[in-house]
Amino acid sequence: MDRLERIKKLGEFIDIYGTREYNFDILYAKLLEEFEHELNFNPDYNSNPYLKNLKQTRDEQAKAYIEIKKRKPNEGASFEFRDFVSSFRRNVIEANHQ
Repeated sequence: MDRLERIKKLGEFIDIYGTREYNFDILYAKLLEEFEHELNFNPDYNSNPYLKNLKQTRDEQAKAYIEIKKRKPNEGASFEFRDFVSSFRRNVIEANHQ
């Protein structure tokens, strides 16, 4: 599968799994997998804005969600989850237009 097809399928994946907070682990694993694909494709953050955006989503939005869930394991973190999904989706949409 070529890069653009992979990114398109990733957008569809996010649309399916991004609606429920209990899918965070699945989405996070997919984010890490996609980050590795892009790192192998072009590891230069300056010339690969998609890689840079994925890193930011991993390091900021996903990290915020994980930290909240550690502090409050029995409570939801719907705001942080929506922020994570929104950022991940935006990364993919922007990559489709590059």
